Amino acid sequence: MQSRENWIHSQCKRDDKVLAVGAADGWVWSGCNFPNLVLLDINEYPLGEFPRVVGDAHDLPFENNSFDVVCCNEILEHVHNPILVLREAARIAREKVVFTVPDEYHWRLDHKPLFTIEDRIKETGLTAEALFKVGNPVATKPNDIQQSYHNRWYTEQLLRSHLNFLHLPYEIQTIAYDGWSWLCGTIRKENGRGV
Repeated sequence: MQSRENWIHSQCKRDDKVLAVGAADGWVWSGCNFPNLVLLDINEYPLGEFPRVVGDAHDLPFENNSFDVVCCNEILEHVHNPILVLREAARIAREKVVFTVPDEYHWRLDHKPLFTIEDRIKETGLTAEALFKVGNPVATKPNDIQQSYHNRWYTEQLLRSHLNFLHLPYEIQTIAYDGWSWLCGTIRKENGRGV
């Protein structure tokens, strides 16, 4: 059974110029052999095996068609405006955007998390800053704690409604294993055109 991480990696060719948006500490890419991978996150993390950029997914600091592949994995549920983030990803992608979102409605009951910051504060009694540090122990500086937590849970219908705003062809599939489920897909661009 294929994990979502393996599926994400399978969507990129080794020599592709890849941008991972909302990469946090880069755990999805740890140990991968993608020499042209760049990690971007709004919060700051120490340098690691791949180059890093601090930036906001709503306003990516790159020229149009700068990367072959732009990956937005487990980020759309976090951001303030997922449609704008998808537009930005498609703007700078030359070939395609790869995306994954948790499909929590199909998670096994013992996997159901408290993802919103309000739920976590209520459950733990910790401040937002303390919760961020617990969840992101290697982060060096939080720049937007609110986007570290989920702002929405996706259904396939909600995801499709966001993707339809791009007017680009896309595909969605479900990857499920060990009681977890993700909606995974690609947005294709033709000759670097679109959006």
